Formats: sequence, C-alpha cells, structure tokens
Amino acid sequence: MASGVERIRGKTRKRLAPPAPGHAHTTGPGAGLTARLPSPLRVGWTVVASSSGHVRLVAEVERRAGFEVPVEVLLSLPAGATLTEGAVTFTVPAGVGEGVLSVTYGVAFETGTLPMEDLVLVAHAVGASLGVHAEARHRFGRALVMDRQPVPTGPELPAVFMTGDGTPSGTMDEEP
Repeated sequence: MASGVERIRGKTRKRLAPPAPGHAHTTGPGAGLTARLPSPLRVGWTVVASSSGHVRLVAEVERRAGFEVPVEVLLSLPAGATLTEGAVTFTVPAGVGEGVLSVTYGVAFETGTLPMEDLVLVAHAVGASLGVHAEARHRFGRALVMDRQPVPTGPELPAVFMTGDGTPSGTMDEEP
C-alpha cells in the first residue's frame, strides 16, 4: 500500500503524521493551537493596606484583546468578615476591549483573629462558543497548607514498567 495510507477493517484511511513534541493531541484545522494561547481573562489581588481587623485591597480584572464578552465578577467573603468598601458583584460590559479594571475593596474582621477562609474573587464569562472562569484568593496572611499527598500501596513494580527499558522477564522477543 502507498506510504501514508493504511487499511483498517476493510477501509482505506490516510495516516496522519504524529503530533509534534509539545503539542496537544487533537485533530482538525489548527490542531494543538489552543495549548499555546494565553487565557483571555485574569484576576488578582493587590493589598493596599492591612491592619489588625481590616484589609484594603484592589481587585484587578484583566481582559485580553479580542475577548469582548461581558464578565461577571463576584466576591465571596469568609465567615465573620464584612465588606466595608466595594460591591459584592459587578459586570465588566461587553465590547470594552483589552485592559485592566481595578476595583477597591475594604474588608473588616474580628481584631486579632484572621479569618479561617479565603476572600475569593471570581470572574466568569460566557460567549457563543466559549466559557472562561478565573479565580483569585486572598489568604489574610495565613500560610498555604497543602493537602497530604497519597502514599502508594501495593506491590513494588519492576523498573522496566517505569522506564520502558529492556524486556520484562518471562517474555520472548524472538519467534521460535
């Protein structure tokens, strides 16, 4: 059969070249391009002032060029905290184009006690054929606690299974 063509279950199909290293495994026009595009939306916090019982922050919502759908933004307060400045929700209207929108927030909490939960800024946008979700967290100075990593259980596997080098014992490469 011609190079680049294969026969599978009675049907002739053109063989596709394997994807280039580093590309996502997809097919069709523009295959692998989405793996290289930056997110069209970014959110973040900048602390302006912090004292015992109060923090003042600036929320930043950045929309990249070409991403012109409305962006719904929501603030989620931790238990025991109250909003002293800023709105809990707002919308970045469609068609504004690229740029950064900054909104100032004030959050009060019990003096001398840090909230046990994060202050969360959530941005969500939905278009005709896309959806984007972005989140930023402020931890009030608490250290990030990582979940405990799972511990492997079961038998020890031979190195050949992990590296792919050599032939496992009990198999034969040659025909009799």
